[in-house]
Amino acid sequence: MNQQMVKSFATFLIFWNIIIGSSIPTLRNSIVSKEYFKVSENVHDKQSSNEALLIVGGGNNDGYLSSVEILDPVSGQGCLLPNLLPSGRFSHSQDQYTVCGGFNENQNEEDKSTCLTFSDGEWRQTTVLREKRAEHVSWNMSESGNEGVLLIGGRRESDWNLGYHHGTELVKADGTTEISFGLKYFAVGSCLINEGNSFLVTGGMQLFSAVSTVSRYNEKGWMEDLDMMNVERLNHACGRYVDNNGNKVNIVVGGKTLSNDLTDTSEINIDATRSWKLVAPLPSKLAGLRGVTFKNQFYVTGGYDVYDLMKTDVYKYEDNPDGNLWKSVHSMKVPRASHSLDVVENFKALACDIRSTTPTTTTTTTTTTTTTTEHVHPHIISFTIFIVMLVICICLSIIILILSICCCCWMRKAKNIPTQSS
Repeated sequence: MNQQMVKSFATFLIFWNIIIGSSIPTLRNSIVSKEYFKVSENVHDKQSSNEALLIVGGGNNDGYLSSVEILDPVSGQGCLLPNLLPSGRFSHSQDQYTVCGGFNENQNEEDKSTCLTFSDGEWRQTTVLREKRAEHVSWNMSESGNEGVLLIGGRRESDWNLGYHHGTELVKADGTTEISFGLKYFAVGSCLINEGNSFLVTGGMQLFSAVSTVSRYNEKGWMEDLDMMNVERLNHACGRYVDNNGNKVNIVVGGKTLSNDLTDTSEINIDATRSWKLVAPLPSKLAGLRGVTFKNQFYVTGGYDVYDLMKTDVYKYEDNPDGNLWKSVHSMKVPRASHSLDVVENFKALACDIRSTTPTTTTTTTTTTTTTTEHVHPHIISFTIFIVMLVICICLSIIILILSICCCCWMRKAKNIPTQSS
């Protein structure tokens, strides 16, 4: 009987392994599915003065992405551009048409030490950095009256234990660079809020765990620390907007916490104050999401959830007099996390006029602290199948156990019959 039970459970474990291996999606360094790169038929070379978001690279369950798309988060119009990055980039920085650093699908060391600029319909290398850099942040210094982009923090190696940067590098307008000031704290997986003449570095990683520190810097270096956020976070989104009372408001959203869990929390800080206040949470726990302010509305895009499922969702934060909430608005063309985005103009250079493209999928459902909604993606279907198969396996194991007990009882009874007859 014991041998029969062992065989039965061995069969069950083999069946279980097959189900697990085929149901849970993983992040692979593979070529992105070609279906993501079907460019809209309405893309054409026509000048447009409208602003939109230029979204570049990142990663999803198919690997590191070289795809580039443009999206108007107000109307939902947008398209995938035919002009792909030379290779997939992940955890890089972006300032308008220029991306710097990041990892790539082939772990190409050059990608972590170069900047590419989109010009005349193609991506061209414009800068070779002095140091390899990924998971960093950047500050466009134009609002402060200076030229150039300051690259801040990050790390040199893909190994989490190596190569944290403790300084900054200035990329000048002519493409040359110079080492700039040092940082008070490491800035790995942090998020930067541009205040114009200064910037805030929020959260990130110190000693291999998320932190809640917030530091203000200007072009000369560290200025002061604000109060700590209510939640430690890294790989989160952040931004700045003006509320209905005319206050400039800093906001941080989502990310990974000190315990390495994902969070849906959101916090705001009123300009010229030091404290942070918790506000309406996201509809779901997300990390790797990216934020941007577009026409004074703060949006977050993409990211991955607690099941490592990559998202196309775009949420808008609404700070209304009667309460704040997150509203699900539109979707990106491609699910992505740890991507980059910025507000750009001049769609002639992008060969994409968003006014003539088909809007992406939209929803009018709003999300508050008591009601949450999410788009349904194919990955969700895979997870649902996994849950169904899990229930089936549990039921099968119970049936096998019952049958084994019945067989045991029958064998004992059969063994006792000759003894009783004699």
